[in-house]
Amino acid sequence: MRFFCFLGIYLLIINPLWTQILITKQNVPKSVLNLYEKGVKHYQANEFIDAIQYFEKALKKSPTFIDAALQMASVCFDMENYSCAEIHFENVLKMDSNYNQKIYYTLALSQYKLDHFKNAKENMRLFLNLETTNQDLLKKAKDLLPKIEFADSATQHAVNIDPSLIRSLQTEFSEYLPSITADGKTVVFTRRTYQNDEDLYISFLNNNEWSQAIPILDLNTPLNEGSPAISPDGKTLVFTSCDRKNSYGGCDLYISKWQDDQWSEPVNMGDKINSAAYESQACFAENGQMIYFTSNRKGTLGGRDIWYSKRKQDHSWTIAKNLGSEINTIGNEDCPFVHPNEMVLYFSSDFPPGMGGKDLFYSLQNEKGHWQTPMNLGYPINTKGDESSFIVFPDGVQAWYASDRQHYQNKRIALRYNLDLYALYLPSELQIKPATSIEISIRDKITKELVSADIRIFDLSNNKIYFEKNAVLTERILISLPTGVDYGLHIYNKDYLFVPDQFNCSKPNKKYNPLVIEKWMEKISLESAVPITLKNIFFESGSAILKEESYFELKQLLQFLKDHTIVSLLVTGYTDNIGSETDNIVLSEKRALSVIAYLIRSGIQAERLNFKGKGESEPIDNNDTEEGRTNNRRIEFLIQSK
Repeated sequence: MRFFCFLGIYLLIINPLWTQILITKQNVPKSVLNLYEKGVKHYQANEFIDAIQYFEKALKKSPTFIDAALQMASVCFDMENYSCAEIHFENVLKMDSNYNQKIYYTLALSQYKLDHFKNAKENMRLFLNLETTNQDLLKKAKDLLPKIEFADSATQHAVNIDPSLIRSLQTEFSEYLPSITADGKTVVFTRRTYQNDEDLYISFLNNNEWSQAIPILDLNTPLNEGSPAISPDGKTLVFTSCDRKNSYGGCDLYISKWQDDQWSEPVNMGDKINSAAYESQACFAENGQMIYFTSNRKGTLGGRDIWYSKRKQDHSWTIAKNLGSEINTIGNEDCPFVHPNEMVLYFSSDFPPGMGGKDLFYSLQNEKGHWQTPMNLGYPINTKGDESSFIVFPDGVQAWYASDRQHYQNKRIALRYNLDLYALYLPSELQIKPATSIEISIRDKITKELVSADIRIFDLSNNKIYFEKNAVLTERILISLPTGVDYGLHIYNKDYLFVPDQFNCSKPNKKYNPLVIEKWMEKISLESAVPITLKNIFFESGSAILKEESYFELKQLLQFLKDHTIVSLLVTGYTDNIGSETDNIVLSEKRALSVIAYLIRSGIQAERLNFKGKGESEPIDNNDTEEGRTNNRRIEFLIQSK
């Protein structure tokens, strides 16, 4: 008996409410009930401050009046004063933990808004265990619980970042969907101005500061123009415009070229890309030869999906294809961005797992070119608000994105739901393989005039073409490539000598410092022809067996011979000085003959082809180093009359 007396005294000390009678509308004094009912009337009229005053008076007279406490919590919640709501909902549960199961749901929402994720998770799980009848609320709880669980885990494993506003681009309006050139010196983006009008803006980097953005007057109209994608060289712009007379649907993608110091009249990108549905938020990939975009057209897996199209040799576009279920979900996927290294895709999605509204995700491309299961970029890059428009600069470290984080918890309604552009430096675990840039200029060796040429750049390790463009005629062409790769380069104009080359992008550019390649083209002349080295022909060690990576260059040589039927070739093989001189002569002859055999198998007449082996004679580099010996092991060709 003494034990129970002691327990009763203990409970009195820790929770005095337990010693009082729970009061409801059924047993509350009439004077208190009148205060409560007046509070309810003000609440129903959205007169929240007046409602709170009456509920406070009622609770002061009857502290265990559970209905007044519940109404007080509800008013605080509707006023988005979540700290107040949390206190009063918890107070209700102390009075009676089984009074109303919905309290656990709304308390969990309040705690979620306050970033009290652990408590929110526990209360949402309690609600799901207790509620059995309200199917609509159960569904909402089941949808929200994964976000709360993810937020709880993500905040415990936060990434180390410090986003900063790009203040020179910030206004009272929303700025979002940026796109940068390969040199990182020009950005275009969308600004939503008066009356929700979207326009295109452009800014330039000068002395490490972004200039005040100016509208692109050549392209903006009284209609909406937004979500721009600028090509790596800054010469092409794709953007979204809605309700134009020549559109296929409400919003279509349009393309414009930078010509004569202005943007050309935009052209609808056609029915291979646009449809009667919504198309927007494009981004370039593969140096402008591929485009990703968002659409809710027929064939989507959810609301909006990411689609893609490739540019064909005739500069038209292939029929757009859905990126597939590895990336797209039953939710909405938006704002695709493929890094210039071509290995990472960033996008936003409102489908779990995520922190809240729209979260940012990334996907890595495997060796077969398939996008892998996306991963959330984590907290605090992602918040309970909307994050989108994520881009990473070529260095793989600096990133920009759009967020409403500054306004999400701001109580001044006029500032809320406003997107701003933020810059950040990615932590080591999120940094990616950088891209580098090359600038190529092509001129006639004699006249110094620009030469129109076809350009091919390919990865020597896998023959993947990273850049391919025909009839290029420009002062300099700017191209982005992954670092740490040996590349083959072919520049071709049928009136000039075939120009093969090789280069390595071994070092990332933390600042824009492109590899400059200048090519001086020589007209074909049998009288003054000089030997040309095929720099991308490779053999198995000590053998005349051609390696797979040789065939890309051999195909270019084949095309040269097909375009110049009056030309014959003398193909000469060379070796380094490893091994005997006699063996090297034999090996060099066999290697030259392997090239001849390929050309004959491909349809070139044998009488147009001659070969010679010169072994280790006539070195062009020092045989004392591996690099020098590699240069000496070569195949050359000399043009001869047929």
